[in-house]
Amino acid sequence: MSVDNLNKKRVLHLQFKCHWAFGDEAGRMLLLLAEIQGQKMILNNIYVPNFEDPSFFGLLESKISDIGNYPILMAGDFNLVMDGVLDRSTSSQWRSKSASAHLKQYRSLALVDVWKIFNPTAFSEELLPLLY
Repeated sequence: MSVDNLNKKRVLHLQFKCHWAFGDEAGRMLLLLAEIQGQKMILNNIYVPNFEDPSFFGLLESKISDIGNYPILMAGDFNLVMDGVLDRSTSSQWRSKSASAHLKQYRSLALVDVWKIFNPTAFSEELLPLLY
């Protein structure tokens, strides 16, 4: 089978339309109000600062709320430990101010961590072999 035939069989054609876009000056968040196959949703990619900055999540939540009530797909590098027992090699109950701010946002926007739903007891380092 030629590469051309392989590509023709595997290409997924999506109808995509961007209605609104926002990117912060630091390049840490990108928000889109997109329409995919006729379904509007918020697409959000973030790179959370690797230093304490709970205001980042306040700005993010504000921008998401300004867009409206649509399903949200949020991805990126969160630079946070949400569960010190599962996500650290040395267990700890301590939570940073940024992680607390994200947890508040997580609840207020009714976000769901898909990885944790399917892997509720998995230690984050179990992901490393999958990434490399």
